[in-house]
Amino acid sequence: MTLTGPQQKKLREALLHVCPTRSELELMLTDELNVSLSTITGDINLGHTVFELIRWAMARGRLEELVAAAIKMSGENSELASVAQELGVSTQKVSNSAATKGNSPSPGNAGGSASTKAPSASPRNASGSVSNKKTSGPFEVFISYSHQDKVYRNELNKHLSNLKNQNLIAAWFDGDIVPGTEWRTQILQHLESAQIILLLISADFMDSEFCYSIELKRAIERHKANEARVIPIILRATDWEGAPFADLLILPEDAKPISSLPSRDDAYASVVRGIRRVIKDLQNSI
Repeated sequence: MTLTGPQQKKLREALLHVCPTRSELELMLTDELNVSLSTITGDINLGHTVFELIRWAMARGRLEELVAAAIKMSGENSELASVAQELGVSTQKVSNSAATKGNSPSPGNAGGSASTKAPSASPRNASGSVSNKKTSGPFEVFISYSHQDKVYRNELNKHLSNLKNQNLIAAWFDGDIVPGTEWRTQILQHLESAQIILLLISADFMDSEFCYSIELKRAIERHKANEARVIPIILRATDWEGAPFADLLILPEDAKPISSLPSRDDAYASVVRGIRRVIKDLQNSI
């Protein structure tokens, strides 16, 4: 669903009335949409933040959820009711949607596919299903990496060819972004939809604000919510003790950096074997 300019302005003003501070907006998104505001926009002024939020909701098809969350938080709000009416969504429908979300368990502790235990990313002992399971076609793989590691990313992508040829995965990284489109929006969309997230770890990855504070943070959140499997891959030696991914099983085997092994081909083959085990586990959970 796409809003006209005047509709976007009206919704923006209504949201700013309901959430006059960034912390209140963050709380609403976390509680009602299970989304972190930092994955949508940076630390900019509130008006621009809400503008980016609306664009994100339109791109993700989540406008109705956003309105429902705002109505639940505000109670009776004539501006929001007017926006809901213009969207073709009855106020009663939106209210019921908000109430249902408010009474539902969060993905972190819901029954069914969202396990009460944080899912393991270990290819050997992973259990439980991924909640945003595919219904057909390959599993979407998101590759998070520092641009300083393009050589490693390209090498890994080649070694994933057999999995892609077998239609088991569809790998995506920011090199697939179409020129002229908004790179941040594209990255966050694919980060949200991927069933498997590969973290290509190096000193440059750890030093990258976007890789560490946005991509890594959101990947771990989705992993803990059982929405995706996160697989860290050590490219080059660096200190990662105590990092958010430190408790996950890391590839290649024994968490040895790819750059330190005698044969990179052997190292990538080890990585692919681990990814294949994750794929089989996900297939068994469908």
